Amino acid sequence: MSSVTPNPNALRNMEAIAEQDLESFMENFEGLTKTGSPKDTGHNASTIFFQKVGRLMWILATASGYGRWLDEGTSKMAAQPYFAAAFAQACREFTGTRFGFG
Repeated sequence: MSSVTPNPNALRNMEAIAEQDLESFMENFEGLTKTGSPKDTGHNASTIFFQKVGRLMWILATASGYGRWLDEGTSKMAAQPYFAAAFAQACREFTGTRFGFG
């Protein structure tokens, strides 16, 4: 009967792969969000960034101060949605690239 010896580095290796995948996803998400952002002045798009904030945790944000209002609209301005579409596209591309789905 054979025995299996646990690999103490397995979890660390899996986490490193997940971090690389998440960073790649976030790079793509950032690009798609910048591309889809309304371009009246281009300021909002130019301030979109992503950042690692913890173990396997990343954020995507805009420093323009009004990115949310562009996306959701206000009582005086119609919505110009770009965020959800960029996220959905990034998910489709990540799934297709990483797992071979079409």
